[in-house]
Formats: sequence, C-alpha cells, structure tokens
Amino acid sequence: MTRFNPLLKRRLWSAAALILVVLAGYYLRYYHGPLQVWVHRLSGSLLIVCFWSFLLYLFLPSLRSKSLAVTVCAFACAVELSLLIQQPLVTYVRGAFIGRSIIGPPFAWFDLAAYLIGGVIAYAGLRWIGR
Repeated sequence: MTRFNPLLKRRLWSAAALILVVLAGYYLRYYHGPLQVWVHRLSGSLLIVCFWSFLLYLFLPSLRSKSLAVTVCAFACAVELSLLIQQPLVTYVRGAFIGRSIIGPPFAWFDLAAYLIGGVIAYAGLRWIGR
C-alpha cells in the first residue's frame, strides 16, 4: 500500500476543509431555525476567517498554523475596524457594490468576536491537518 506524500496529504485535507467551509456557508446563509438572526450575523464572519486560513494553507502549507490563523484573524479585524473611518475615499469605495461586498456592512463589535472565534477554529483545523 502506498502512502501519500505528507505535503500532498496536507493539501488534500486543506481542500476538503475548504469545501466543508463553503458548504457550511451556503447552508447557514439559508438557515431558518432557532437563533436565526444570530446565525446569519455571525456565521459569515466566523467562516470567512476559516476560509482564508484554509485557502492560504492550501497554497502555502509550510506556514505555521498559529501565525497563519493569527494573521488572517488580524487582517479581518483590521478591515472591520476600518469601517469606523469616515474618509471620503473610503466612503466612496463603500458606496460601490464591489466595495460593499468586499468590506461588508457597517461596523459591528460582535463581528470582532466572531473573527476571533473563527481564528480559533481555523487554528484548531490547521493543527489537525498539519499533524
């Protein structure tokens, strides 16, 4: 029986995790049930950190799990905090559909908590993949 190359194995698990995150995102987007409002508000923020962590790990599997999850989480929090800036250029970018899609809706403190939870989940998943 042949064994997978460890690097290939990590990439396959990372791709599988990406597919799982995307499917979870589609499911939670149309979720109707208990705590529906909270699930809709927080799931996207949580899953986006997981998505980017697994995607980067797919192409850069030599990166350390902790630094990758922390970097993605910090970037997501920085983008969220940038929503507090009311500069004309930033406001103009947010006025366009693409800007609104990339940057997201108005600032919300609970999104920062969702990014942190997503970072912890991504870190745990990356550690599991890397073992």
